[in-house]
Amino acid sequence: MAQRIGIIGAMPEEVALLDIEMHDLQSTTIARRLFHTGKLFGIDSVVVIARVGKVAAALTAALLIERWRVDAIVFVGSAGAIDPRLNVGDIVVADRLLHHDLDPTPIWPRYTVPLLDVKEFPTDQRLRQSAMQSASDFIKTDFLNITPSIRQKFGIVKPQVYTGLIASGDEFVKDPAKLQTNIPELLCVEMEGAAIAQVCYEHDLPFVVIRTISDMANSQAHIDFAAFNAQVVCRYSRGIIYQLFSTAACKLETVSS
Repeated sequence: MAQRIGIIGAMPEEVALLDIEMHDLQSTTIARRLFHTGKLFGIDSVVVIARVGKVAAALTAALLIERWRVDAIVFVGSAGAIDPRLNVGDIVVADRLLHHDLDPTPIWPRYTVPLLDVKEFPTDQRLRQSAMQSASDFIKTDFLNITPSIRQKFGIVKPQVYTGLIASGDEFVKDPAKLQTNIPELLCVEMEGAAIAQVCYEHDLPFVVIRTISDMANSQAHIDFAAFNAQVVCRYSRGIIYQLFSTAACKLETVSS
């Protein structure tokens, strides 16, 4: 069994229910971040809010690795859809991530991290498969615990689970068509995942990114993100992590082996 799992959310609402579930809870502040340690669904865990953006996310991941010696990182939160198949409430488990706002041409190819010579950072295969199964199990069981009024409020009908490319950038995407043209296989966008992926890649640490679709990433997106995170994403995060740490816990044994 992996000795300790780090769980990151960019916003407080995205991981709020996880702190409530922790036993033997202890809190430590480092670099203006509050790290909650304890037993989460029976597994030694560290839960932390990274704040928004790639620098904040990278620092948080590095602290989890260097200070807390986590054996794997799970990143949860919301994302904006790029692929037109996606709907609000769907779940995307990244199989790889890239920085969509990184363009070091003509010296290096577009999206390639200079001197590292990596464009896409793959997630851990076993952890990803466990996360996908856990997301599917959540939809079959715990999803109905989200009240019909909340589902109706945000237009969530029949969530699906997808896996594929997620891209990160320090900007809200207003023109998804441009990204689709440049990165046709892209499923969704957010502002932290690729930074965490790069840090984990450079430390040879298993990680997975699990995103709940909150909107179509364009200038017309006018969802109340705070409300969506507090009423939907927090429940998705809690339910998926519960499934991952319980029904899929045996698969986590291979993460640190």
